[in-house]
Amino acid sequence: MDNLKSNKNNDNVNIETMTQDDIRHLIQNLQTYQIELELKNEELRNIRSELTKEKLKKDEAFFKELTENSSDIIVVVNKTGIITYVSSSVERLLGYKPEEMIGQNAYKYIHPADIPRSILDFGKAILTKDHSVTNSFHILHKDGSVRTLEGFGKNLLDNPDISGFIMNIHDISERKQVESSLTTSKRILQKLRERLQTVVDKERTRIAREIHDDVGQSLTGLSMDLALLRRELDKPDTKSVRSLIGVKLNEMNGAVSLLVGRVREIATQLRLEVLDDLGLSAAIRWKIREFDERTQIRYRFKSNPRDISLNSKQNSFLFRIFMEAMTNIVRHAKAQNVEIILEQKPLLLKFQIIDDGKGSPKKILESSKSLGIYSMKEYAKTIGARLNISSHLRKGTSITVELPLEKPKHD
Repeated sequence: MDNLKSNKNNDNVNIETMTQDDIRHLIQNLQTYQIELELKNEELRNIRSELTKEKLKKDEAFFKELTENSSDIIVVVNKTGIITYVSSSVERLLGYKPEEMIGQNAYKYIHPADIPRSILDFGKAILTKDHSVTNSFHILHKDGSVRTLEGFGKNLLDNPDISGFIMNIHDISERKQVESSLTTSKRILQKLRERLQTVVDKERTRIAREIHDDVGQSLTGLSMDLALLRRELDKPDTKSVRSLIGVKLNEMNGAVSLLVGRVREIATQLRLEVLDDLGLSAAIRWKIREFDERTQIRYRFKSNPRDISLNSKQNSFLFRIFMEAMTNIVRHAKAQNVEIILEQKPLLLKFQIIDDGKGSPKKILESSKSLGIYSMKEYAKTIGARLNISSHLRKGTSITVELPLEKPKHD
C-alpha cells in the first residue's frame, strides 16, 4: 500500500521502466487496497442497515403506541372495500380483534340501513384522487349493539406506501344520545308550555266565570239593597222603615259574609294557603276531602308523623306531584281504592300513592308523550328527589317519591 501511495504521488511513473517484480508488487497492492475498500463498504452498509432497522423499530413502536392508545380507529381498505389494516384500538371500541377484521369486507360491519348510502359515498370517494370525505354511520358492535361512528377518510389508492382508502374513525354515540335527548327535551318542554298555557287559560276562564256568576251577582244584589236603603232613608222615620232597614242590613251582612267566604275560596284555589300555613300533610288531607266529595273512589291517607311540613319549595313540588298523580288516577285509572302514605325519617321522606286501577304498560310510562308522568319526574328532580313508578296491567300503579333530607343541625 505504501508503494501504491508513493506511486500515486509520483506523476512521472513509467510503467515501461518497471520490472516484472515491480508490476507484480503493484498488482498485489491494488488487490489488497480493493479488498480493504470492499470491507469498509460492507461495514458501512451494515451500520446503515442497523441504523435503519433501529429507526424502523422506533417508528413502529411509536406508531403502535399511538394507534393502540388512541380513542380513534384507523382503518385502511382497498378499492373493493376489503380491510387491509385496522388499528388495535378497534377492540376497545367495537369488540373485534384486528385479525378478525383484516381481510373482511368493511360493509359487513355497517348497519344494514346505512349500507346503500355508504356504498354510494365510498364509490364517489375512490373516483377522485386525494379525495377526502367526512361521514357518520352506524356500526355493529361485536356484542350486537349499535354504535354511531364518525369518520374522516382520504383516497390514497395511488400512494404506493398506503395503496388504500384510509379512514380515521371515532365513536360519537354519546354525543348523538345527548343530541337526541336535547331534541326530545325541547319537544317535551314545548308540549309542557302549550299544556301550561291551556291550563292557565282554562283556569282564567273558570275563575272569571265564578267571579262573574258568584261575586258579580252578589255585588249586584248588594248594590240594589243599598239603593233601596237610600230610598227608605229618605222617607219619614217610622217604625216600619226602621224595621225594613234592619232586615235589609242583616241580609246584606249575611251576603257580605258569603261573599268574603267565596272570595277566600277562589283565592285558595289560586294559592293553597293551607300548604304554607299548616304544611304538607294538612294540605293533602284537605284536598283528599275535595276528591272524596267529587268521586266514587275510596281514599286512605296515612302520615307518620301526623303533621309533616318541609320547606316551602319541597312542600310545593311534593304537593304538585300528589295533584298530578291524583288527577291521572281520577281521569284514567278506573280505580276503586287509593292509598296515600307519607312517612318522614331523620334523613329521608318517603311519599307513596298506590291505586288498584287498570295499570299502564311500560311503554306508556316511559313515553315522552306522557306529559303528566314527565311533569312528576321533573318536579321530583327539582327538589333532588327520586321518583319511581311501578305499574301492572289490571293490578294498579304505585308511585314512590324518596326525598333525602338534610341532617338536623344541633346548636
